[in-house]
Amino acid sequence: MASPARTSPTSPSFTLTGKVYLLGAGTGDPELLTAKARHLLQTAEIVVHDDGVPQGILDLIPAWTQVLSTGKQSGHAGMTEEKVYEVLLSSVRRGHDVLVLKSVDSRSSDGVGEEMEALRRAGIHIEVVPATAAQEVAAAQVEEETHAT
Repeated sequence: MASPARTSPTSPSFTLTGKVYLLGAGTGDPELLTAKARHLLQTAEIVVHDDGVPQGILDLIPAWTQVLSTGKQSGHAGMTEEKVYEVLLSSVRRGHDVLVLKSVDSRSSDGVGEEMEALRRAGIHIEVVPATAAQEVAAAQVEEETHAT
């Protein structure tokens, strides 16, 4: 999934080569996931997820994938936002594509906004991936309405 790094991470001309994909678990039913969501779950080099992600979705991740649980559930502390950011940033700087898997909709605000904004400021490309067809349709409608005004 990741493209090889062109220079050493310690080089002053080092460029970020990895990418972050943000995926919400949707309804939690693995059978309702989009083809793209399934593909990312099965091919990501690194998956960072909160503890609220249903086991059925986690079961789609191959054994060879590096999986890191943030220990976060709604209302319960886990890995700090700063630590999650450090993990994501260092992974991307090593040229890895990372899937951030949330138990909430990937566009909701449960800590997602702060992490993603910090990564964007660092120049990291982030792609938000709808988990289900219904989310995909809703995202397209929002995009259409945004451009129509």
